[in-house]
Amino acid sequence: MNKIVKLVSAVTSQQAENMFTIASEIWPLFPSRGDGLIKGGLKAMSVVSKIRDMHRGNDHLQRFLRTNEPDGVDEFTNQLFADLFFKTPLRSELLINRYRASLDLTIIAVSSKYGRAYFAEYQGIVGGSISQTFYVSKGFQFETMLEELWGHYNHKLHVQVTYNPFRGRTDVDYEEIVFNSDPMSKNMLDDLELLAQKHRVYSSKGYSRTYLFVGVPGVGKTTLALRFAQRCGDRVLRIDAEGLSNGGTDDMNLFIGGLKPDFVLIEDVDRVTNKNTLSTILEALTNLKERFPRVTIVMTANHLEVMDTAMTRPGRIDKVLQFEPPDEAERRRILAAYFAEYGVGVEIPQEVLTASEGLTAAYLKEVAIQFDCGESLDEILESIEMMQTLINTSDDESSSSSGTPVESKE
Repeated sequence: MNKIVKLVSAVTSQQAENMFTIASEIWPLFPSRGDGLIKGGLKAMSVVSKIRDMHRGNDHLQRFLRTNEPDGVDEFTNQLFADLFFKTPLRSELLINRYRASLDLTIIAVSSKYGRAYFAEYQGIVGGSISQTFYVSKGFQFETMLEELWGHYNHKLHVQVTYNPFRGRTDVDYEEIVFNSDPMSKNMLDDLELLAQKHRVYSSKGYSRTYLFVGVPGVGKTTLALRFAQRCGDRVLRIDAEGLSNGGTDDMNLFIGGLKPDFVLIEDVDRVTNKNTLSTILEALTNLKERFPRVTIVMTANHLEVMDTAMTRPGRIDKVLQFEPPDEAERRRILAAYFAEYGVGVEIPQEVLTASEGLTAAYLKEVAIQFDCGESLDEILESIEMMQTLINTSDDESSSSSGTPVESKE
């Protein structure tokens, strides 16, 4: 009787473990309230496919792990970490072997100086998909791995997290942040230096800081944010607001906790309109400030008035800097710098300075390029008129711009 009880207990325990594994995999795939009909349907199909594939392949995977890792493994469910093995320069340092376990399952075994890792690749409705849940050998050196990841990207990392409805999962891409050398006005440089000096005081006293830079597209928010981060920190992590939501609060906390950035730049927070997405971002921001007080957060937005009041309440944002397009004197300086860069050997026409009122440096750069390519004054003025029309509808933030912060709220 005791043997039967132990056998039933062991079976029940294994079933519970398998059910938990399956649940952790398929939970992120379930349709949410904000999904449309097509996206929701694709997510539902992904759930069905995932359950079928995992039921068939889980036993094969567990036997493989027991055979190759007799001391046991640690389990993670985090797409941000999983893609480190396949989508970053770290891949060149890894030895990757594939083992066909069944018709639906391929086991990917990764050997490296950090330890060993194992992934399940399932064949589903829309082709192969590497599971977000993966396993690593005991003592896997994640901290060392992430330290070396920073080196590959020169301590300036841009992480793009997007939801792929056809695969029912998030996709993560990594790239280095490129800092441009476009001209900035003297006022902008002075304000950058003042902002950096004040920030160092707060940082030295252990206060966490969250900044919001607001202004029309192309006015210089991203440029100043990146140069501010470069001036005051070593490691800069850049992500857009939608990506922060797609990554999920728990995954982002684990990822940022491992990376230990000095600055996190979150772009376009005013574009978040979905309530579920907004809730995720607010939770992530709260956790960032509470769990990682040494991490400075810089957010950008095009329009402060359209932001949800929950985002701007006290305690979430410590300082707001609002930007306006350059005035005529600054436009002259910016155009003069671009004329010198491109070798334009003419005086800046007053007609251009007058017509370009309200344009940001991103547009002024194009004006200089047109002069360099021999466009006539009439053609350039016509182009500026078109720019004036576009600037009211364009939502593209240009990182090659400059403006002047005109208002600061503490």
